[in-house]
Amino acid sequence: MAPTRDHLRETLATLKNLYYLAQNLRGEGRSFIQDMERLVEEVNECDIPNLLRDVEASKGEFKEWVGCILPDAEINRAVVQMTTLGDGYASFPKWHIEKGFTKYESVFPRWPHVPLHGYVQFDSNIDNPSPYRIFLLEERIFRDVNMLWKKISELTSDGKDIRTREHTAQQDLSSYLRIITGTIFDFLEAYLNGLAFECFRKFHDKLPLAEHDLLCERDSATKKLDSFPLRKS
Repeated sequence: MAPTRDHLRETLATLKNLYYLAQNLRGEGRSFIQDMERLVEEVNECDIPNLLRDVEASKGEFKEWVGCILPDAEINRAVVQMTTLGDGYASFPKWHIEKGFTKYESVFPRWPHVPLHGYVQFDSNIDNPSPYRIFLLEERIFRDVNMLWKKISELTSDGKDIRTREHTAQQDLSSYLRIITGTIFDFLEAYLNGLAFECFRKFHDKLPLAEHDLLCERDSATKKLDSFPLRKS
């Protein structure tokens, strides 16, 4: 049976979804998909087989470039899940992405150096360009620390000490110092939990049970998590 226009649309939709997962729906990538979408609707019936072969070839080449090992159905299913979350961003951790892509450094050149608990962010609206951003919790918290420190520096830049500084300014300073102390603790906890998660994922099959439990904060004897388990996606 000769391929139909609907078959051509489905194949192009899969290519678009693959571009989305590889953060390529921007610039030339987006223009290419938009041009192909117009061509799919305008192509003569007799030229559909040739255009279909071109789209299939483009999909195969792009899969090779990013090392995509996902079948088409899984690509489409993943994008449907990510784009039905409502307005905002969908995020996937590095270790999950590497289950489907073996050359994701083609997308992010520094990918091999991204921690396993790092998240790639996608706009949940496929028609918006994704932010091309890696989310690391400890990086965000350290940014909080930096902002708080700048505010503290402003409050102490008047050259006065506790005896001469205005009472309200001294109260503000005390508040910021209390806040930054807790935030630094949060940063250290996030950083150390990230290291623990990295070890847990990389050496999962080699760890003694006691170390396995320590890293994932679990008691295998009771089959219960400790009070503060690692959050895994």
